[in-house]
Amino acid sequence: MSWVGRFWIVMLSGIFGALVLVLGPVEESAGYVMPPEQVLDYMAKYVLGFETLGVVLEFTREEDEGGEEGPVTKRVWFRPPDRIHVRAGDEGGDVFPWLEPGVLSLFSGNQRETERFLARSGVGLGLHDSSYDRVEGTVAYRIGSSVGDGPILWVEKQRFLPLLLVFEPPGARVGETARVRFKDYRKIGDGWFPYEIVCRAASGVTRAYTVRDLSVNAPVQDWISAPSERKEPERDQGDRESGRLERVLRTFEEKYGTSTP
Repeated sequence: MSWVGRFWIVMLSGIFGALVLVLGPVEESAGYVMPPEQVLDYMAKYVLGFETLGVVLEFTREEDEGGEEGPVTKRVWFRPPDRIHVRAGDEGGDVFPWLEPGVLSLFSGNQRETERFLARSGVGLGLHDSSYDRVEGTVAYRIGSSVGDGPILWVEKQRFLPLLLVFEPPGARVGETARVRFKDYRKIGDGWFPYEIVCRAASGVTRAYTVRDLSVNAPVQDWISAPSERKEPERDQGDRESGRLERVLRTFEEKYGTSTP
């Protein structure tokens, strides 16, 4: 080969190498995006991870929901896919018309459960049902059909954490979707969980939940029946004993006409 041919080979190799450095790997420069299965596999490794989850949720009850307007706390226990317990006697109405129980499966660290929930919620999981997008300026993977506004799951590209879910809730009419936005992520052990969850029901009503406490893999009986910090039962028992003693003294006085020493 002549020196001219060798010159052009070296020149073209240098140009190609420079393009790789500037544009990145060939698969990325060609617009390669991870398929949904791979994105969800990474997501399962970064979220909290649990078999059961105990969570204390606080939200503000609106005036038209019945009862006094103000903050309401719910003590909830969840096991995927949809087993849910709310502590009896907690103030306020139902906690889950806005937050579908299966939504918490996204943080279970179980990819199969996550895929099942997304599939029954209408989110497409086909090989080509993923693309790049942004959620409030954050680069994310967009999982779901590219046609229309949903159902879709957005997963943060950097940390593989769920950012926004648009899905078809159970009982919704055709075309009706709910939206759940996950914010204020905090690291618990080796995984992440959102401490602010903002839900918009298919009806358009919005509710914001704040996480006040978490317990991973706690038995349902321990979590739901945990005693109140105010220890009201002990005071009530003391009041009952005092009332019983007063009734005995009154009966004694009425019967014998005198009081005890």
